[in-house]
Amino acid sequence: MICKMSIIKSNIKLGNIFFKYRTYIPILFIFPLLIISSIKPQLFFRTNNIWLALCFFVTCIGQCIRIFTLGYTPKGTSGRNTGRQLASSLNTKGIYSTVRHPLYLGNYLIWLGLLLFFYNIHAVIYITFCFYFYYHKIMLAEEDFLIKKFKSEYIDWASKVPTFLPNIFKYEKTKTKFNISKVLFREYLNITAIFISFTSMSVFSHHLTKKENFIYMNLNYVILFILSFFIFVRFFKKNKR
Repeated sequence: MICKMSIIKSNIKLGNIFFKYRTYIPILFIFPLLIISSIKPQLFFRTNNIWLALCFFVTCIGQCIRIFTLGYTPKGTSGRNTGRQLASSLNTKGIYSTVRHPLYLGNYLIWLGLLLFFYNIHAVIYITFCFYFYYHKIMLAEEDFLIKKFKSEYIDWASKVPTFLPNIFKYEKTKTKFNISKVLFREYLNITAIFISFTSMSVFSHHLTKKENFIYMNLNYVILFILSFFIFVRFFKKNKR
């Protein structure tokens, strides 16, 4: 029992460290794939435009989950804070009535779409395992914090709601109104990063295989779109302050 408690505490401690650097850790997972695919390009990127569209669609689902989550959450929750856990209120309605960690589900699907672009099942299994390892620790740390802060209120809610895989039949409508400007200002960097990632992967795959896809064939227009989107939202954000 003491040994088990010690393991849980060490996992929570590790989870708090992962929480602090959660934005950058997934990038570390990608580097081995880039190296391996450079050495063995014949095992990767056997793709076409239909597959590219499917990969992008999976990533878009993940981003839409993030948008839906953030758009309906009140101030003081679901933040970008990295120094420590913060929560002034407990979300139990909307998407949080179907799953306890919707943002992490969204993050996984975003990265899954990018991984599918590699067209290698071993790459998907590898990254899924990595995500489980470090997100599991983060979720333990978050839930430990929330139990201490909200006590029985959190325990009662968590006992009815799945951790990671949503149960849409449990959905309860939230009274919070969707805040589109909040979502746009908070997520435009993430959306820009998605566009840049798919563009970079398209260029990288073409360099290795000489195969062209829609993004590579329209590279100048894609880059122009990314820059225009970023500049427009950045300008709008600064002028609204």
